[in-house]
Amino acid sequence: MKHTKSAKSITDIISMLQSRGLIISDTYKAEDFLKKVSYFRFAAYLRPLEINKDPHAYKPGAKFETAASLYRFDASLRMLVFSSFQTLEIALRSFMIQTFTMQYGHCWFSDDHLVANKFGF
Repeated sequence: MKHTKSAKSITDIISMLQSRGLIISDTYKAEDFLKKVSYFRFAAYLRPLEINKDPHAYKPGAKFETAASLYRFDASLRMLVFSSFQTLEIALRSFMIQTFTMQYGHCWFSDDHLVANKFGF
């Protein structure tokens, strides 16, 4: 597979975004943000601000900070959801451990008679 795009510095990426119509009011903050997040991860959050996919021109008034805010919201939501999953996982595992311990004894996890596939045990 032949790659046709060349590597760009963060400064070049910011210039490219501005040339496509994205408003970046503080380039230093934008550079700092992209150093921490990376353009390739952030690019998906820029898509709703585009007029069209090719050549990735941005809607009038589209701002870098709008996409950055969307990224931060998504990160916060992801942390909240995964935190909830962790609570549910721990509760389910605790329930299973207690149930199996009461039914099969404290060493149930080493009893290969309790599994369907002894080779995968």
